[in-house]
Amino acid sequence: MILPHQYITVSISLVFMGFVLYLVRRRAMREAYSIFWFVMGVSFIVVATRESFLERITVFMGAKYPASVLFFLGLMFVLMLAVHFSVELSSLRSQNISLNQAIAILQERVCRLPNEAEEKNA
Repeated sequence: MILPHQYITVSISLVFMGFVLYLVRRRAMREAYSIFWFVMGVSFIVVATRESFLERITVFMGAKYPASVLFFLGLMFVLMLAVHFSVELSSLRSQNISLNQAIAILQERVCRLPNEAEEKNA
């Protein structure tokens, strides 16, 4: 028997996944990041429709309450996402430094062009 909270959870997950798809189509979110959120949405649907699945995970982990396991798994997902974004941020920082250095070199060359032109004409 499907309970009202299951309908609500599945509905919210589907709306959430639709919103992620909307963001990807508008190019506000990259496809690589949308995979994380689709996995999260599908996970919520699976847990909502298969309560025995969550109960088996609870027994496997040795926890008392399924809600605490759900909270823990959500926290682990957010932690993995934070690590992923930290790696991305570090990569972008390195690229930003390289680009700034390249721009500085090009600006120096542009500033020297009028002087070099005067030297050739003289």
